[in-house]
Amino acid sequence: RLERVLRPRLAVVTAPAGERVLGLLGLAMAVALFLPLPFGNMLPGLGLTLIGLALLERDGLAALAGVVVGLTGFGIAFGAGVGVTIAVALALLDALQ
Repeated sequence: RLERVLRPRLAVVTAPAGERVLGLLGLAMAVALFLPLPFGNMLPGLGLTLIGLALLERDGLAALAGVVVGLTGFGIAFGAGVGVTIAVALALLDALQ
């Protein structure tokens, strides 16, 4: 059924050099999967799934969609992680004074 939606497009994205770039972006998304935030790993996981399916079908457009979804989720998870870290550090500094 996926073959109806996924088809070979934008071959430059799924070329060997593009696959390496997608691999590096996938690594960044995989890091976000380990953050213990509620629902923080849903978008990076969906992005990785889209990229994987796109590589199977050589669909560059779906791969780009996976990158957008995954990096959006990575940005949200990373921003939340940094925000929590800063809040905890400020609370500790206030407690020490």
